[in-house]
Amino acid sequence: MTIKKTTGIVRKIDQLGRLTIPIEYRRLYNLMPDDLVEMIGVTLDTPEGDLSVLLLKSYSLVCFCCGSDEYVQEHMGQLFCKKCREHFKRLGKGQ
Repeated sequence: MTIKKTTGIVRKIDQLGRLTIPIEYRRLYNLMPDDLVEMIGVTLDTPEGDLSVLLLKSYSLVCFCCGSDEYVQEHMGQLFCKKCREHFKRLGKGQ
């Protein structure tokens, strides 16, 4: 893993556990209101000792089969787009 760029801004977590993402980061990473963000906790082994890191990653609901993000719904624990759901429905009918 190579780190290309690092920036740092300190923010306080409020009483409800919320953290505001600064406008600079929202603009830089094109984060809009109601976007989904995945939080990933990682512990890195460094020469100075363990380093705990919280990563934020843009999250989108995409089809398990084709990767489309249009009309995605969960079915049997996986996400499928409308086109793939219709395809599997036809396969189930033997067409």
